[in-house]
Amino acid sequence: GTRLAMFEAGDADYVYVPAQYRPQVEPYYKTMCYMDESCEEGNPDGYIQVHRDLAQPAMTPAQFNWQIDPASPYIGSGGLDGLGIPPDFFNDVHIRRAFNYCFDFDAMIQDALNGEGIQAQGPIIAGMLGYREGEAPLFSYDLAKCEEEFKLADLDHDGIPAGEDDDDVWNTGFYFQVSYNVGNDTRRLASEIMKAGIEAVNPNFAISVVGMPWPVLLNSRRARVLPIYVAGWLEDFHDPHNWVHPFLHSAGGYARVINMTEDLQAEFDALIEEGAALTAIEERRPIYEEIQLKSQEDAVVIWMYQQLARVHLQPWIKGFYFNPAYCALSYSWVYALSKEAP
Repeated sequence: GTRLAMFEAGDADYVYVPAQYRPQVEPYYKTMCYMDESCEEGNPDGYIQVHRDLAQPAMTPAQFNWQIDPASPYIGSGGLDGLGIPPDFFNDVHIRRAFNYCFDFDAMIQDALNGEGIQAQGPIIAGMLGYREGEAPLFSYDLAKCEEEFKLADLDHDGIPAGEDDDDVWNTGFYFQVSYNVGNDTRRLASEIMKAGIEAVNPNFAISVVGMPWPVLLNSRRARVLPIYVAGWLEDFHDPHNWVHPFLHSAGGYARVINMTEDLQAEFDALIEEGAALTAIEERRPIYEEIQLKSQEDAVVIWMYQQLARVHLQPWIKGFYFNPAYCALSYSWVYALSKEAP
């Protein structure tokens, strides 16, 4: 609301407009430009210069912590008693798969992304070497399969699946908190879609969505106290290594706080290092496709979405150009801009 008011008043030259709010500003588009640098006129009484349908090299998952610090304030009681979750809650692959099946990817694309995006297939973005062209993502919104996976879990480690065990997760229920960075309403809405799906499959399941200032989210992530948080990756260099390493390698920015099991982490590390050591595209392709598929099969996280970007500028701003390698838009082209008196 503050950003929009500043933009309308002319006090801001450029504002971030979350995808779900774009319909609110579309009536005021004066000029619309596209990736091929073509432009067309919109509302002659509008005031916004928009650059739209921009292919942004970015991907956002909901990231599980497989081994949460027991001191976490975000896991309720910390036990399998309906009032919290145990620290190893997401160490069970059936729990992770259940969360994937309970996530409504179509609602996310339509509501959180305003229809301008796709469901992610794994860490590697569409159009990149290693993306499994022509293959649909393994998970879709399916409450029956979600229930089935929850009932296959064995969180009390007694060898009895939860669907047949009175003191396991399906019957006891759970509670915990999922986090996103305040101000990013796209991630907030994605978190709420996750909450809605999980709570729909079993009335004993409860999740709270918590917005955190970015520094607090980062510090909490490093401290390994967050059960799930929503945060994405922006491309540094155009190669699949720049996607698999951060999310899946033990030294990666996100993977090192996912806390995978040692054997699975070793498998990912070996594949990633093998792919990075090769130079021939056709030798690398099957390795990255294997990583992409494995990351889904093991439900390492919820691979949520890739979205298309829009850049909203005042009409007096000149010099904007789009380069998809500039993923953090405002840090890349800003020095080429100038103001022209209206």
